[in-house]
Amino acid sequence: MKYTRLISSILITAAFAGIIAGCSKKTTGETTAATSTTATSAAAASGYTSVKDPDGNLPASGKIGDIEYTINDNGYSGQQKKRGYYIDTLDEPNAPYFIIICSGEKSTGGYDINITDIGTDPSGKWIITVEETSPEPTSVVTEAFTYPATVLQVNKLPAETEIEVVNTKGVPFDKI
Repeated sequence: MKYTRLISSILITAAFAGIIAGCSKKTTGETTAATSTTATSAAAASGYTSVKDPDGNLPASGKIGDIEYTINDNGYSGQQKKRGYYIDTLDEPNAPYFIIICSGEKSTGGYDINITDIGTDPSGKWIITVEETSPEPTSVVTEAFTYPATVLQVNKLPAETEIEVVNTKGVPFDKI
């Protein structure tokens, strides 16, 4: 009986300590939100204009100036082994342009890439921000090469302006 109470007390104390430690731990989401807010504040100070609505949501389609866009995050997966972006179009009159952004070849499934922001800087340069995600270490994933990609469709390309693609950490993508 004496040892049962001692063991119970130790277990309850350990569980309580674990709960306290868990509550004080910062989650990835909290860090991302803080980083995102800081990045947004810095972007606003630099004259960056986003197409996000007042609630901070990115519309799946809309306009950047006079150019119409549609985000096609519908599971497009090309076979692009390099990380970067390229522009493609169909060989027909008035065909839309596709800005295809690729994470590159991955050795398993569970990776993804999504457009999180589109905007312009004061010079008119387009800045497309993407979030690249990877599977949790304990996730069950497809054991096959995958090629995560996302597509931004536009009705015309911006005239005499540059396009810059960066991830949420500010790392730029090369044009391929």
